[in-house]
Amino acid sequence: MTYLTEDLAPHICHDGKPDRVCISIFGPGIGESILVGLPDEGWIIIDSLKNPDTKRPVTLEYLELLHKKAKDNLISTLATHWHDDHIRGMSDIIRECESTDFFMSAALNNDEFKTLAYLTSEFTPSKGMTSGVKEMFDILAALKKRIPKTKIKLASNSKCLFRSSCGLFELTSLSPSDASILTANSEFSSLIAAQKQTRKIVPSSKNLDSVALWLKTKHHNILLGADLENVASPNTGWKAVISDNTKPLGKASFVKIPHHGSQNAHNDDVWKHMVSSKSHSFVTEYSSSKLPRERDIERLKKHTSSLYQTSLSSQKKKVKRDKNVEKTIKQLNKTVKSAESKIGQILVIFDNEGDWSINLNEHAKQIF
Repeated sequence: MTYLTEDLAPHICHDGKPDRVCISIFGPGIGESILVGLPDEGWIIIDSLKNPDTKRPVTLEYLELLHKKAKDNLISTLATHWHDDHIRGMSDIIRECESTDFFMSAALNNDEFKTLAYLTSEFTPSKGMTSGVKEMFDILAALKKRIPKTKIKLASNSKCLFRSSCGLFELTSLSPSDASILTANSEFSSLIAAQKQTRKIVPSSKNLDSVALWLKTKHHNILLGADLENVASPNTGWKAVISDNTKPLGKASFVKIPHHGSQNAHNDDVWKHMVSSKSHSFVTEYSSSKLPRERDIERLKKHTSSLYQTSLSSQKKKVKRDKNVEKTIKQLNKTVKSAESKIGQILVIFDNEGDWSINLNEHAKQIF
């Protein structure tokens, strides 16, 4: 893959720290990660994915390409939730960047999840385990080895996670709600029982413990929707965010669409009360579920003025091979992968006057 660095690096990074607000969204088709740069403060990583070619987190690779000291200025690393497509490689970040803070959903701060992580720590993903839980175990283990030990910080509704020294930048978690945290405790208890029988963890179909975020800058608000879903209960998911009178004020000019544009994460009130009518939006593809679908894109056209996607759906078409080659592959039970990883990158750069630009590498695209 090709990162957006050569021409743009001098405009966004100096001596390892960002010169201006910049947000990179990475996505290969399954998985996503976000890198936020705040001037004179440093970098924040939200979720993680690995480059299949190098086996390293893409955010660390990108920071190293920007500047040899950039990785040293990593302020915080945040896991919005424990699913594998959002957390792969995050333990590597924690080990390599020992000064970074670590945030996770408050819904994971319970004995049930810690027990689940411990029970699954001895099994590998190849034995059927969802590796997101083991990744969380590896993160917690890496933090425990630090001297002095790093205290885990928890994200929940309307909680300020970071405020810059100048007061111009503020990152606030919008979720999970208290009710979502209680629901997660019950879910983890059920997963423990299932894991003991099958050694396999199947996450709930509802992402209620996911951490949606609100980034306030001098000129713009940015809504990062993670995988938070919209459900019937008024006390969980996006409905709980809408009814929370303590959440940050204002409307977002830029939106990372929640849950890959799926209908189950859509809430009209979010678009009406929290997002500008002239907003610009970004979505990460989830190719195995064919998200976002055409009907999702048509729905989003009613709410945002432009939409960008981190990966090209056309890249997922099956490669045609000779019949004898296909037969040999099946006999060997092997999967042949492309020689080059096709990870899309969307880079939004904001200048000090409030102007902005949206930049795409060759694997990302503008949908409308």
